[in-house]
Amino acid sequence: MPIRLSGLASGLDTEAIVGALVSSYSYKKDKYVKAQTKHAWKQDAWKELNTKVYSLYTSVGNMRYSSNYMLKKSTVSDATKAKVTASGNAVNGTQTLEIKKLATTGYLTGAKLKSGLTSDSAISSVGNVSFTEETTNEEGETVFTESKGVIDVAVNGKRTSIQVGSTTTIGQFINELNKAGVQANFDEKNQRIFVSATDTGAEKDFTITAGNQRGLKTLSVLGLLTDDYGTNKEEAAKFAKTKTVDGEEVYDSAATKEDLKSRLMRLHNAYVLKAQGKYIGTVEEPLTEQQIIHNEMYDTLMPYIMKDESSEEQAAKYDGELISYVESQMGKNFDWVQSDAESIIDAVFTQIDATLNESNEGVNLSEDAKGKKIAGSNSEIILNGETYTADTNSVTVNGLTVECLATTDGEVTINTTTDIDSLYDKVKDFLTNYNNLMNEMQKLYNADSAKDYEPLTDDEKAEMSDDQIEKWEQKIKDSLLRRDTTLSGVISTMTMAMFNTYEVNGVNYGWSTFGIHTLGTMNAEKNEGYAFHIDGDSEDTKTSGEKDKLRVALASDPETVIEFLKQVTTGLYKGLDEKMKSSAIKSVYTVYNDKQMASEYSSYSTLIKQWSDRVTEMEDSYYKKFSQMEAALAKLQSNSSSLTQMLGG
Repeated sequence: MPIRLSGLASGLDTEAIVGALVSSYSYKKDKYVKAQTKHAWKQDAWKELNTKVYSLYTSVGNMRYSSNYMLKKSTVSDATKAKVTASGNAVNGTQTLEIKKLATTGYLTGAKLKSGLTSDSAISSVGNVSFTEETTNEEGETVFTESKGVIDVAVNGKRTSIQVGSTTTIGQFINELNKAGVQANFDEKNQRIFVSATDTGAEKDFTITAGNQRGLKTLSVLGLLTDDYGTNKEEAAKFAKTKTVDGEEVYDSAATKEDLKSRLMRLHNAYVLKAQGKYIGTVEEPLTEQQIIHNEMYDTLMPYIMKDESSEEQAAKYDGELISYVESQMGKNFDWVQSDAESIIDAVFTQIDATLNESNEGVNLSEDAKGKKIAGSNSEIILNGETYTADTNSVTVNGLTVECLATTDGEVTINTTTDIDSLYDKVKDFLTNYNNLMNEMQKLYNADSAKDYEPLTDDEKAEMSDDQIEKWEQKIKDSLLRRDTTLSGVISTMTMAMFNTYEVNGVNYGWSTFGIHTLGTMNAEKNEGYAFHIDGDSEDTKTSGEKDKLRVALASDPETVIEFLKQVTTGLYKGLDEKMKSSAIKSVYTVYNDKQMASEYSSYSTLIKQWSDRVTEMEDSYYKKFSQMEAALAKLQSNSSSLTQMLGG
């Protein structure tokens, strides 16, 4: 707005005069501003109410189906042994249960280490382990190079190799264990490493093994060797080679490694070729020389990994024992293709060599302190004579979820029945939601009139306190939907569906059949005449003393009550669905004319702009005329002053 200096010559309050002259135009503009503000409040009121109507609409939509009422509960004869939850699919009746095993988490408690160690301590300082390899170069000089220890962690089918060197700290090693999929921690107070699986069950268990000789020594000094090492000699001996020393056959470490290298390399190549498949040539595109060589190798190596071969010669080549041993050491579902052949060879040989050669690389499996490993295991139950297992202590069978708490000495019983309390609560919750919405709509429809109240302008607000403004505006907002025809239609639709009777097995039922009714105009609170109350409801002061017909009906004939509820909610759903259909003036899932109201809001904006422009035009016109008058008066005063001076005045 431009700054105007007026009235200097005339002494008139030009702004007040111009304001009065354009007041009729300003009144028109303010009228439309107030109307738009009131319209916006009404839009907000409808949006808020529509959200609640839509919430009830979706709720009753679910209540149309039988699955919504399939509520069961189960009790156990010994609640200290199990907790049982029944879904709707559970069978009513008594069943027998035995809990044979609880699911456990794989856990490794490391042996106690020397005192004074921290997470920042280098592993090389923990015990007698060296990560330096001494070799001789071509000039005959001794050369020392870093040689990493390799530790393999297998978790749930995934194998991770961790490399440990001369500068690796305990804390860094712990971090690598955690990255590999276990939960590891170094307890400085007790000087032990603790490792556990992330969940219960045999499938979630883990193994920590040496990938090479230095890895074996590392596990030893960290107290992570367990009884798994050195105990299964019979299995390891299947792959051992021997030599004669002083007329006695003894274990030959070098020969064993060479044999394993040959066999494992062959198996690795066989799995890789199997993954690639065999090439098939055509007349138009014959096989290349390289593809022919590939196929020849494929035919040669496949028998070593194909267990079910028709040829006895090929079946004899099947290396099943070695494959099983590798997969047992590397973890379940070990991937031959993605793993490096050399790492497989080192890891398998280290395990066999450690088992058969008790003292190597400074490790003595018989005497070194070992950690204690508890294997992860599955839960096992016997339900009605059949055995079921799970990797957690929660076992689900035919609609029953058994939470195992402790093993049983014999059988306990599970009793499953229809959950009357939950069905009762479902009916009560539905009626509560319906009542809350209906009472609110009744309050809005029957609100006191506010016809003498209009939204305040900025000038009007300036003369009132914040509390006065809030009460003024709230009075208007409370009355926005008073006697609204759209609201009346929604109320009518809902009450018609709820007050109808519905036929079940040839008999007509209404809410009153089950002790559910409204209180009537005389007894109901203001705006609560359409609210339903349940006789015998302990939380309802109006009807708590009456006979509880609903609970009796649910206990004696739940099917009839459920069918009635399905029909009532279907009727209510259909009525609301019809109200919420889209049209030219309203969107889908809305009960009010939101599109029309948005268009009307835009129309107000256009009118406000038109009248604002008109006010500005008229103000500019009047100020221009007053400016001309002021200029003429100033000139007249100047001439008068000059004449006075000439006359010696």
